[in-house]
Amino acid sequence: MNLTSVLITHVRIYAERQVINEGYIVLRNGMIHEVGRMVDFKEKETYDRVFSFSNDHALIPGMIDLHIHGAAGADAMDATSEALRIIAEHLPGEGTTAFLATTMTQEAEAIERALSNVAAYRKQANGPGMAEVLGVHLEGPFLSPKRAGAQPADKMLHPDIDLFEKWQGIADGAIRLVTVAPERPGGMEFVSH
Repeated sequence: MNLTSVLITHVRIYAERQVINEGYIVLRNGMIHEVGRMVDFKEKETYDRVFSFSNDHALIPGMIDLHIHGAAGADAMDATSEALRIIAEHLPGEGTTAFLATTMTQEAEAIERALSNVAAYRKQANGPGMAEVLGVHLEGPFLSPKRAGAQPADKMLHPDIDLFEKWQGIADGAIRLVTVAPERPGGMEFVSH
């Protein structure tokens, strides 16, 4: 169903700088058009859909997940558009509307496939009703074997600016966050870069 206008009334709205008790929100063409207090609401039009709640219901902005490897059995390292689609379809049900597809420490070729996949997906598949892939969180391989956690220590590398730049090109500039061990050789130069 393609709704061009939606009215939501009588909800507590968590806005950027305030909480509006007994509030309303008007959406037009999938975008927030107007937010306010019910006492100030003037019905100016007929809406395709109206949702009326009580003030014990809250409306909050969608969450942005900066570190998520996968969901619903799919993983960013699967390096398929199907895996990213599954993740993107699943996340809104948990309140997440955007995310960084997070890689993990693996061989360079596996990371490159995942980066290339995210770049292609972002050009074609980000769509309505799904969480938006904002880019990539490169988690490793520039980590320390002394603090490997769940990452395979045998695949870890010293921070490498040239390799990072190559990967940023493969990702079409989509690497937004890097988890790196600055104490490793080249780490501080990498961080500065």
